[in-house]
Amino acid sequence: MAQKLSQNWGLLFLALAALCRSLCQTFVRTPPSAPWPLPQALRRWRQDFLSINHGLDPTGLVSSIFLGEDKACPRPVLDLFRSMGLSHMLAASGFNCWIVSQMLRLAARPMARALGGKVNRWDAIASVAGAGLFWCWSDQSPPVTRALLTTLISATATTLGVRIPLPRLVILQYCGSLVLDPRLFRHAGFQLTHACLLGLLAGEHYTRKWFPALPRWVAPSLGGSLGATLAALPITWAFFAELNFNGVLLTPLISPVVAAGLMPLALMQMFVLLLPHPWGDSIAQCLGQLNSIIAWFLLRVLELAQAVLPSLRYAPYWD
Repeated sequence: MAQKLSQNWGLLFLALAALCRSLCQTFVRTPPSAPWPLPQALRRWRQDFLSINHGLDPTGLVSSIFLGEDKACPRPVLDLFRSMGLSHMLAASGFNCWIVSQMLRLAARPMARALGGKVNRWDAIASVAGAGLFWCWSDQSPPVTRALLTTLISATATTLGVRIPLPRLVILQYCGSLVLDPRLFRHAGFQLTHACLLGLLAGEHYTRKWFPALPRWVAPSLGGSLGATLAALPITWAFFAELNFNGVLLTPLISPVVAAGLMPLALMQMFVLLLPHPWGDSIAQCLGQLNSIIAWFLLRVLELAQAVLPSLRYAPYWD
């Protein structure tokens, strides 16, 4: 009886997820043509972060990788990331949303234990809060909005005691969205989002399975990123007639630095900006200086890779 009830709840959530994804794909608006009506305080919060890092990080990688603000990057830096097959790292993505969500979830666990509450419920609240904050900070693009909706649905199911494996949820959401709107099959962003998400989940799963001795953060940052990069290859070939294997080789070097260094420091920088002036600005500047060193290191690694590695980009219709 309990198993049947759980399955019924699962089907209800899957149907709701498919509907939400279809509505998100149809009605989501992206700035600057039609920005979401966010409170001015949130916009100022984002702008304060961009302003501080603009003076500290000449590469522009901190703002680009964390919030997808690629306007902060000089053209040579953008061209370097594109030639190395890593231009996706300079866009606000569902992967970034997931990282912020997981970091807040881990930070909330000690609080949950101290207050004597249910850890699962606190995990769900913190995950949704993290995904929601990142959605407000970023450009509210369809991939980020879909990641927020997925986090919300998964957290709601967890809170109600319904266990739905995330890969199954993603696959059924994908199929349900196509049933509601078959035109999404020809939408590159829709296909890339789901392929990368399934690749991320598969990469994380097999990294934990094959290398159990590795630290827990390595599986999502290294295995997940590599899985997402591999899963994106057939989609980029189908829609853009381009394959770039340099990104596959460089992802194991770049992703752990981003996930364990740049992203946490940028997240802490966002929160310390809420502290009273001048303490908040001073601490944020210190964190920004540390992140600028990481950004400089990433740029040097890519420049060295470009000089040493042969070009593994195959685009017969573009070259």
